[in-house]
Amino acid sequence: MRFGILYEIHTPKPWHENSDYERYWQVIEEIKTAEAVGFDNVWAVEHHFTEEFAHSSAPEVFLAAVAQHTTTMRIGHGVTLLPKQYNHALRVVERTAALDILSHGRLDVGTGRSATALELRAFEIDPEDTRPMWEEAIQIIPRYWTQERVAWEGKYYKIPKRTVLPRPYQKPHPPLWMAGGQQTSVELAAKYGLGFLHFTLLDPNESWEYVELYRDKIKQAQPPAGMVTNQFAAFTVGYCGESAREVEEVGGPGALYYGNERTRVQGAWEKAYGEVPPSYRSYQDQRNKIDLTGPDGFKKLMKLESMAVGTPDQCRRVVDIFEAAGADQMILYMELPLLTPEQIHKSVRLFGEEVIQPYKAERGLAITDPAT
Repeated sequence: MRFGILYEIHTPKPWHENSDYERYWQVIEEIKTAEAVGFDNVWAVEHHFTEEFAHSSAPEVFLAAVAQHTTTMRIGHGVTLLPKQYNHALRVVERTAALDILSHGRLDVGTGRSATALELRAFEIDPEDTRPMWEEAIQIIPRYWTQERVAWEGKYYKIPKRTVLPRPYQKPHPPLWMAGGQQTSVELAAKYGLGFLHFTLLDPNESWEYVELYRDKIKQAQPPAGMVTNQFAAFTVGYCGESAREVEEVGGPGALYYGNERTRVQGAWEKAYGEVPPSYRSYQDQRNKIDLTGPDGFKKLMKLESMAVGTPDQCRRVVDIFEAAGADQMILYMELPLLTPEQIHKSVRLFGEEVIQPYKAERGLAITDPAT
């Protein structure tokens, strides 16, 4: 199992004129630390207008900088949004090919349809168009990475014959992934031979059924350009502290804040649209299952075996759960709100040195394997 770290570029208030400048460069340093202690992958989200929560609105630019400050980590869009108003499919083809070249073939391209009313309304996207738009774009992208003078005729795109350049460094193309948290998403990812980014915070017993479903369905994959990724990556919150007290006093509040803020950011459908759109109702149902509010919020969090928040021994037990479930990668969100950059560095380093490195040593793996 590989280890990834995901960044929203959380930028808390109060802001000053250089808040974003400082946070971006702090994140670069945190990623360099993560690579040094054994993390294999780094992922960056695409979010718009989510004040404080995520300032990663141009991940293609950010990841290009990350590529120049790292050498072994794979870098990934986690995810680039494929509804047409966010990103035209041909622009995704062009940008990702250039990024794959500049990262010496270390790019993974995660894709998604977007999950917040805040963003969809501003980009004038009908929520019920997001899935078919994504599905059309995911068929376009690998074709234009690999073929010359391709034409496409669909519902959302009518593209005359064109050759898109440059071509990606990886052959036949960078690994493609899909993010999601419901059964339909798992089945779609498998249908097109995509890796699956499981970005839902749930009890493992409710999540790992998806691994089995994915492994079964991907046997019948029909990838647009012939490449099957066949990787299942599972996301969770991560904080590693030296003691139980440090975990509760430092990591706990940040993990609770993130869990509740994520619920808030991905909610508000009724206010924006009058009701939750049908294709998004399962996400609402899942979020309702995770309630970390109230004075016993930390106790609730610690009972969730899917969250790697704890001492090194506690974090390692969660790693073992992910491995036993069949996950190919464990993706950690470690830039927790309320933590200083120094506290984030410490947590990342401790997780790497006390969890990842022993895990890899037991399997005869190098701490920083070349990206493959």
